[in-house]
Amino acid sequence: MNHGLHRLASLALAILGLAGSANAATVTATTDAFRLSIKQDGIRPSAGDETLTYSSRWDGGEGATVTLAQDGAALAEGLTGEGDRAWSVSRNGTYVLTHTTYTNGVAGAVETVTFIVTGKDIPFSATDVTVTDYAGTYDGTLHGVGVTVAEGIADAVVRYATAEDGEFSATPPTLTDAGSMTVWCEIAAPGYITQTNTATVTLAKREVTLTSGSAGKVYDGTALTKHEVTVGGDGFVDGEGASYAYTGSQTEAGSSENTFTYTLNDGTKAGNYAITTVNGTITVTKANAGGGEGGGEEPGGGQVPEGGISTFDTTFMYDGEGHMIDTDALVAAFGGAMIGERSYMYAQAQDPSDTTPPTEGWAADAPAYTNAGEYVVWYRVANPNYVDFVHAAKVMITNRPVTVTSGSGDWTYDGQAHANDTVTVEGFVDGEGIEASNFATITDVGSIANGFDYTFTEGTLAENYAVTCVTGTLTVAAADISGWTDEKKWSVTLAGYGAIYDGTEKTC
Repeated sequence: MNHGLHRLASLALAILGLAGSANAATVTATTDAFRLSIKQDGIRPSAGDETLTYSSRWDGGEGATVTLAQDGAALAEGLTGEGDRAWSVSRNGTYVLTHTTYTNGVAGAVETVTFIVTGKDIPFSATDVTVTDYAGTYDGTLHGVGVTVAEGIADAVVRYATAEDGEFSATPPTLTDAGSMTVWCEIAAPGYITQTNTATVTLAKREVTLTSGSAGKVYDGTALTKHEVTVGGDGFVDGEGASYAYTGSQTEAGSSENTFTYTLNDGTKAGNYAITTVNGTITVTKANAGGGEGGGEEPGGGQVPEGGISTFDTTFMYDGEGHMIDTDALVAAFGGAMIGERSYMYAQAQDPSDTTPPTEGWAADAPAYTNAGEYVVWYRVANPNYVDFVHAAKVMITNRPVTVTSGSGDWTYDGQAHANDTVTVEGFVDGEGIEASNFATITDVGSIANGFDYTFTEGTLAENYAVTCVTGTLTVAAADISGWTDEKKWSVTLAGYGAIYDGTEKTC
């Protein structure tokens, strides 16, 4: 409903009530000039431009005055003397004639008469007045509704209120903070019915996204942080913003959110913003304990022996004891290359030529080897913050050199076979050795090597030893046969040289 018409109708009803009072008379429409006299008032439709007159009928001295006012604003005042006065009725209004008498310079009776003109003003057309809403996003500045009155309408006045029954003012209401406000706009112009419209000012909250930074590094035992926030979305208005406190931290290998909190700066109102927080990611990747490209080189600075595969290779001569790769050096090297506790696992390679770590058979203790040979052992060093380090090392056990020396002997030829079945052994591990047999024999004059056969005693493995045989010498010197009888000389029997090896024993 047009609020201006509503207010005019209410005014007309009130005036009609006045017309029916004892002091008012209803005046009918006429094209004649309307004559307004004291004690004669009324309500009438306007007949167009007409002249309003009054008759001065009063008593008193020459100081008597008459005042005419339209809607409370004086049109003429301080009129004196008798006669008629005329005014043009330019618009609807309530006209009041006030008569004050003076006697001897003293104000006397005050009389009024009211004349109300209706029906003269016309409504604004649809294109004469435009009232527009404002919808936007909070930007820290003032915003109000828009009112436009056509240029052909002179002396237009716009007044505003924030409630339908509120107090209207020429100052437009404005909205700065996010929210909504309805504004009543009263548009008035001479010759037009006052019109009241409404419009709305709406300011949405600024959409702001606060995103903490992301970062990554290789594990080094220290905490990774990223104290950075990026402001996105609509962003803060100039001069407004927030401060940040960071709680995100990552020390161990892995990832976590870069959590943070924010506090709005002074003058930054929470109600003006719709703030969304997004946590970045801080990631610590596992480190490599080894050096070189890809981290595959063993730490510790050791040297790989010739023919070996690891700085933790070991070489031993067979001694009957169990031997492992150099686990002490291994633990010390990785202790210096890795932060924190480590676990060590070992597995024997079933095929020494296989370069792929075994999938089973891993144990916390390194395997030990006793017998001569080359053995490949895989080891794995693990720590949650490091890539598992897997490498192979060798245990090399060489043959133990042993010397077996047969005894020597000297005899004078007597026709009998002679032998020395003693041997001297050097180098065997305690409890291990050989048994010698089939020693050489000598009968005739001359010298021969004291060859012999040997077998390893029970529990002694031939592959653990490199046996060197040294033979003594058996010598038979010619007998002094002077003084022998012929019979004795010819009774001497010649004997052969030593036994021959039959494949079941060793022969020296």
